[in-house]
Amino acid sequence: MPLLQLIEKACSKYADRCAIVDQGGVRRTTYAELMSQAQHVAAYIQRQNLVPQSFVCLHMPLCMEFLATEVGIWMSGHIVVPVGDNYPASRIQKIQTHCDARLTMGMEQYRQAQQQLGTPLMQRGENALLIYTSGSTGTPKGILHDFDSLLNAFHLYEEFSPTDKDLFAYGAPIYFIAQLQYFLFVYGTEVHMLDAAITHDVEALARYYTDHRITMTTISPSVLAMFHNTDSCLRCVWTGSENVVGLGPQDFRLYNLYGCTETGGPMCYAEIKAPSDHPSAGKPVGGVEYRIIDGEICFKGHFCQGYFRDEERTAELYRDGWLHTGDMGVMDKDGFLYIKGRSKTMILGPSGQNIYPEEIESILNNMPFVIESLVIEDQDKLVALIYPDFQQVEEAGITSDQLVEKLNEAMSLANLQLPQYCKLSSVELFPEEFEK
Repeated sequence: MPLLQLIEKACSKYADRCAIVDQGGVRRTTYAELMSQAQHVAAYIQRQNLVPQSFVCLHMPLCMEFLATEVGIWMSGHIVVPVGDNYPASRIQKIQTHCDARLTMGMEQYRQAQQQLGTPLMQRGENALLIYTSGSTGTPKGILHDFDSLLNAFHLYEEFSPTDKDLFAYGAPIYFIAQLQYFLFVYGTEVHMLDAAITHDVEALARYYTDHRITMTTISPSVLAMFHNTDSCLRCVWTGSENVVGLGPQDFRLYNLYGCTETGGPMCYAEIKAPSDHPSAGKPVGGVEYRIIDGEICFKGHFCQGYFRDEERTAELYRDGWLHTGDMGVMDKDGFLYIKGRSKTMILGPSGQNIYPEEIESILNNMPFVIESLVIEDQDKLVALIYPDFQQVEEAGITSDQLVEKLNEAMSLANLQLPQYCKLSSVELFPEEFEK
């Protein structure tokens, strides 16, 4: 069943139940309210007289209004282009120019839409979502998905049997493909949208899960390494996107998910039953084919349309009918995948050694004041870009200069655990989360 139809069906079936909880667990929005607000948005957009399948930038923080507006854009027959509310103006302008966006929906436009009357004429487009990603540097690249490719993630979610008895909590930025997890409400599951103040504070996160009796959630490996569960209701935790070495379950079942923006989210999963130095990424679901080609993990199925307005990069992504993930991996005799590192990020050492940045990043990510890191090569030296835990910094009362000192200490500790050819030369602060 198409995603938009799943949303409409859920909003009808569970009309009076709570669909979305946000604002720190205070505000509750029912399915009927969510659909009504989405319809107002759709009617507002249709009055703008855009050509069919126009790109509409969605510039909002993580909140219920974002989801209502996203659904409204789809109902009006257009394509969602999410941009982070913390994006610099120059990046937003690049995205708007590249996709020739004809409209930007922010909180002000949303409020205008809710104040106007009108019933939208339901229109269904083929393409649904244009996600821009560029890692830490460079010109943003747009990955275009139609509605069918977005269903890939839902084939995986269904493996975990979400129901109308579940409460799911998550806090990923809305400009990641992981935002699809917020649509778990199509199963009747109550979805809690968590802000950064909660997701980056493991004690606050544990309290939230307990106070709101959360049953399902996603936790990044770097946070999970410090997390201690206090919620007997928590039955299922998803993790991934970073190295999950050494992580194990607590009083819940823990699963490693694997996928990428190009596949439309996670394609594979494996249960982590005990800490391991070589955790598996599992097998694909939903009839997706997979194989290792020249050491690279490749999939065959219905995925993204490619990189928008970039035929050369799209041709590199799809070769001989296979989507090349850029991840190096191996497959065991039972068909389980194991990820070795990124082929495109692999760095050649001074004597020809293969350096996988993920191995260094997994060490840094467990250091104090570090949420996540990205190791790059700069003039034949290894440099760590670090996105700090600004809330922890504030609570510790340390200055910017002291933070730099702490991160240099973290680099020194990491270097003690690394071979000579893998040692870091410097660290640099990065102001926002890295795009997954």
